[in-house]
Amino acid sequence: MRQLIVGVDPGTTLGYAVLDIDGRIIKLGSSKLLNLSSLITEIIKLGKPLIVGCDKHLVPDFVGKFSTKIGARVINPEEDLHVVEKKEVIHYYLADTKQSILPGNLHEADALAAAIFAFKRIRTVLDKITKFVAENKKQEHKQRITEIVLLNETLNIKEASEMILRAEKNNLKREEDLLAMKYADKKKHFNEQDYLKLYSKLKASEKEISLLRNQNANLQNLLKNSANVKVKKIRVLDRNSQDKLQFKENRIQQFQQLLHLKSQQVDIFKKEISLLNMFLTSLKENILMKKLNTLSYNEYSVKNALLNISAGDVLLVNDLSIFSAQTLKELEDKVSVIVYRKNITNKIKQAMPFILLPAEKLNLQESKDFAVCSREQFNHAKNNLNILAEIVEQYKKDRYGM
Repeated sequence: MRQLIVGVDPGTTLGYAVLDIDGRIIKLGSSKLLNLSSLITEIIKLGKPLIVGCDKHLVPDFVGKFSTKIGARVINPEEDLHVVEKKEVIHYYLADTKQSILPGNLHEADALAAAIFAFKRIRTVLDKITKFVAENKKQEHKQRITEIVLLNETLNIKEASEMILRAEKNNLKREEDLLAMKYADKKKHFNEQDYLKLYSKLKASEKEISLLRNQNANLQNLLKNSANVKVKKIRVLDRNSQDKLQFKENRIQQFQQLLHLKSQQVDIFKKEISLLNMFLTSLKENILMKKLNTLSYNEYSVKNALLNISAGDVLLVNDLSIFSAQTLKELEDKVSVIVYRKNITNKIKQAMPFILLPAEKLNLQESKDFAVCSREQFNHAKNNLNILAEIVEQYKKDRYGM
């Protein structure tokens, strides 16, 4: 599928400009009848948008919603582009590329300027990707590397390539994943964006462990130097020196405590990395769950920013008795199954528009923000729940004539 860069100029008359990944104009358009849905429909006919450009420092609400809906990254200037700047950008671009498609009005011109600005910002990265795939003979991976690197700024080109190879090695190609998930539950529980997020967190944790190790080494050197100073001066101390020594001893104790704390943090990160690796390599046989403590709106808002709760996800909630109507409304179209820990009343169960499975029925393996269980065990528990519900319903009909 053709990869796209889209410039958007929101307003009463909506203007848009579409470039391919090489910076060639595909289409320009504007209309008072365009809204968010119709613009998305218009764009996805042309290809897969990766980048959305705008000419404002503060991203307009319409542009933000548009980029979120299509899963693209927004590129905006540090300061608003002025009229003169936009004219110059378009003039030199058209002169260099000799494009035959020209903007028909100011709205299309502003959108084109935003798209060109975004293209120039990523051009160096695109050139590096082209060079990398040529040198490493990975031309067949160019589009996927481009998509991963442009959408995930924390990943470099080499890491993106390694991730693709790892996915292929572990039979995690997108087509195979989708078929397996459709066969198991007819819902997509784990998509490539979730996989990328887990991989990014893994790499960030590895870097943080490296930094912690360096800091520990520096602290150990500082402890050694402080001890040497203490030995040299201990026989010639006066009252003032004793005060200084006491201060240094206190500092040594503080550093020792800090060193111990850092070592504990390293152990925690190692365990987290081990769990994440296990989760990544077992997704074909397991169901991934995203963890929340409650369904209060504050808890949901904070965790959703981290976990990106999407359609088809399964949640593991500690206490379902704490919930808000707003949270239920936002989750209703995304989540169909929730696994819960603490027992809840029938009244609460009836208020929940979800299939509710008790955690005690499942053998869970957990990290801080995720949990997995056997896909077979999960489906068995869900099917048993459906059978029980049918039995109860039939009993009510037979007993009370309902």
